[in-house]
Amino acid sequence: MSNPYTADLIVVGGGAMGLAAAYYAARQGHDVLLLEQDAFESRLNSSYGQSRMYRLMYSDPYLADLAQPGIDLWNALEAEYMGAEQREEKRLLSRNGLLFYGAWSDEETIEGSLGGAAEVMEQRGITFERLDSHGLAARFPVFQDMPAQFEGLFEAGSGFVYADRACRAFRECAEQHGAVFRTGARVSRVQASAESVSILTEGGETLTGRRAILCPGAWANDLLEPSFGIRLNVELWHMVWAHYRVDPAWEKDYPQWFCFSSLPEGQNDPDDHGLYYGFPSLQDGQCRIKVGVDWTDSTCKSIDAFNYTPSEAIVNMLDRFVRAQFKGIGERLEVACSPYTMSPDVHFVLDTIPEHPNVALFTAGSGQAFKFAPLIGKLLVELVDTGKTDVDIKPFNISRLLAVS
Repeated sequence: MSNPYTADLIVVGGGAMGLAAAYYAARQGHDVLLLEQDAFESRLNSSYGQSRMYRLMYSDPYLADLAQPGIDLWNALEAEYMGAEQREEKRLLSRNGLLFYGAWSDEETIEGSLGGAAEVMEQRGITFERLDSHGLAARFPVFQDMPAQFEGLFEAGSGFVYADRACRAFRECAEQHGAVFRTGARVSRVQASAESVSILTEGGETLTGRRAILCPGAWANDLLEPSFGIRLNVELWHMVWAHYRVDPAWEKDYPQWFCFSSLPEGQNDPDDHGLYYGFPSLQDGQCRIKVGVDWTDSTCKSIDAFNYTPSEAIVNMLDRFVRAQFKGIGERLEVACSPYTMSPDVHFVLDTIPEHPNVALFTAGSGQAFKFAPLIGKLLVELVDTGKTDVDIKPFNISRLLAVS
């Protein structure tokens, strides 16, 4: 009798979370098939780009507890990907530290607060420097004049993930463990029973597995509603980031940073939410840095309504801010808009589909998920394998966002 299964485990979604799940499943000996609707490293998904922040500096104690396990898994993946050759171009993490700075406050934002981050780090014994405005100017001379009320926290154990390399590492290592990948395979519906999961593609193909992991990102409700009759209370945020050319004389001096501040005095804009972030130069000979804003002036409920054209108002605020904050900023080279799937509480969804323990779901990554990608992938595999995880994921339960359609 022929085997009715296409694969033991089918993963839907080829962004970082789907790739991570495929990697850990294949590594454990599962027969894995991953379906990606577009091409890998597509500009359409939120995993696109060269860099994503990772950090220990959280004001949310729960996320702080997850940070180090996630970094440990990044280190293990990096070691496997680099292998014995230890080639620098295959390194996944840049360990350059992270600066939180701005006006001191305990008021929480989407990225936390200076006061909250300091408290959590002190409680956990994480070493960091606290700097006043004079200390900031001395420690980071690439800044323009620093407002007297600004303070900073510098934590040396954080840095950034080379995002595009990381996605390739997941894919290549998963393939070495036997995983199979297919692009251009858009899934239209999922049907699940206690024994199997059928995946229907828009091309009319039906693929069957014992279990499935769904990582549809911004397309979550488009898949969940026809498949399971459910919708999640999530929004899609239009998140803007850009690359700027920098003066080679300053290229090595830009820190990785997150700023809790609005525009400088005299340039204040009532629409400016005051949350900006940036990365150091990749030292790739292009003399450029990445800078973004961590808020939006536009949201939507469906990816069909998502506009990939960046907001002109936010681009203008970004331009003004980065030129006022830093020395050596040249022309803006490019600007992009990415979809971030956001829950009201900013936490992810990492759970099984109600009444279908053989189907796990990850979505609502809120722009923070990439830094946890290896941990998320590992947890998704644990969920469909055993129904349990080594880490408490109750804050990520699906029921808090669930509405029957």
